[in-house]
Amino acid sequence: MPTLTSASAKGSDVYSIKYFWVPGKLNIVIMEMIMIEKRVYDSMVAKLEALAGRIEALNAKQQKRLGRWLDNEEVCEMLSIAKRTLQAYREKRIIPYTQVGHKIYYKPQDVEALLKQSKK
Repeated sequence: MPTLTSASAKGSDVYSIKYFWVPGKLNIVIMEMIMIEKRVYDSMVAKLEALAGRIEALNAKQQKRLGRWLDNEEVCEMLSIAKRTLQAYREKRIIPYTQVGHKIYYKPQDVEALLKQSKK
């Protein structure tokens, strides 16, 4: 016993097809198709592309503002210290850091300031 239901909205049609078949066991197929006019689709695509462009621009602006961050390995290499020494620096608040999840990052200018301070 197939059943077909449909609804209509401005610029689109929604069709639901429900098919029930019972010769020994129950098979149920539910499918929903949404059909929209080409102009509505084109408008949606244009809006999504504009949104993607704005997101990319915001991301580029944020990346420029934040700059590059260094991880533990890079900082240890720059300072010629062991990871445990770097951990001690963090614990003693000698070097500022940011933790994202389990990963720790440092601003390059903070590492450079520590290098200059240690040379004095």
